[in-house]
Amino acid sequence: MTNIEYKIAKSKEEFESIKDLCQEVFAQEEMELIHDLAYNSPNKEENICFYAYDKKADKYVGTVSLIVMPIRYGQVILEAAEMGIVATAKNYQGRGINKKLTEMLLDKAEELGYNIIGIEGIPYFYRRYGFNYAVPMGSVNLNLDKVETKVDEEIIIREAKEEDISFIVNNFKEASSKADLCTIKGEGIIKAQMLDYISSITRKRYLIIEKNQNKIGYLSLNSGDEVEICDISDNLSFEIYEVVLNYFKKQGKKSINIDIPQESKFVKLMERYDYNWKQWYSWQIRILDEFKFLTDIKPVLEERLSNSIYKNEQVDFYYDNYKDLIKFEIDNGQIDLVKEKREESHFGLKLNPQGAIKLFLGEKSMSEINSFLPDCQMNSKYQELVNILFPKMNSHFYMTY
Repeated sequence: MTNIEYKIAKSKEEFESIKDLCQEVFAQEEMELIHDLAYNSPNKEENICFYAYDKKADKYVGTVSLIVMPIRYGQVILEAAEMGIVATAKNYQGRGINKKLTEMLLDKAEELGYNIIGIEGIPYFYRRYGFNYAVPMGSVNLNLDKVETKVDEEIIIREAKEEDISFIVNNFKEASSKADLCTIKGEGIIKAQMLDYISSITRKRYLIIEKNQNKIGYLSLNSGDEVEICDISDNLSFEIYEVVLNYFKKQGKKSINIDIPQESKFVKLMERYDYNWKQWYSWQIRILDEFKFLTDIKPVLEERLSNSIYKNEQVDFYYDNYKDLIKFEIDNGQIDLVKEKREESHFGLKLNPQGAIKLFLGEKSMSEINSFLPDCQMNSKYQELVNILFPKMNSHFYMTY
């Protein structure tokens, strides 16, 4: 494969050729997605498109993108990205092109200081690159026939306008606070989703909820014929949420999908209607550097300690990831992290990459992990401490590009 070159796209000619490749491999919407990420996204300078080029055939034959996707872990914002739009030309599949592009992406991400890379990839395929399931993906499906008609003449639902964006941003921050771990989006992304994007994947329909001509909430929908609520204000009454449901019922919709955190008040309303929650997949996550990750989330860990029985204690605790030994020096709620030489005598917590992802991102407790990953072990002396440092978390990844 000496005729294959691997590069980062920088010019319009390169992006246009990658768009053609995506349309050839997938469909029009993926081609438009590349267009949005390269030209319309407020993060277009940070989004990176890698590609493989066959010099002999003068053909673009593979691509993968690094898409900015910041994550809030507690109150800490982590530098994170999604590995997306993976495409290889039909006649070039099975030649290791995707492997090389993935390795390039991970190397670049580490160089840029990213903490976390996520992917909605082929099940188990990306485990070889250190990705493991950690953040559930699912949605509520509600049959609108079960919803009682609720009319309130004081409430109006209308299309959002550009002048509504700051209101939407503030409401999104409040709604997303229901998740302990979530992706975040700011004003630039919301504006692009509402006004700039052309792809059905990235473009969103934003609606404003008004009462007596005052804005009280918002919701966003995926584009397309099916109704899928991507986010919604979390400070409204059940009565107003029922008006929202009837808004779609009056349009002749038979059902809606709701893809927001399970702890949200709007989802709690669904319990009245015997909703169907379906977890259909999970995000696969890779932590690029565990020492850096643990250092960056230290304020969250210290806050957890300050609200626990360990707030006035001194403890030395060792974490072994079978490659590095990381010492937690805990002193009155403060943590210092130190890399040390691995020694078998230092046994506090041992985790392989699969177990570490699940514990650190709060998907499973240590006892749950040990039940199916026997090489993930914990000294019983530190069981309470580990549970305090790494509790189970409510997590949700919003569309943030």
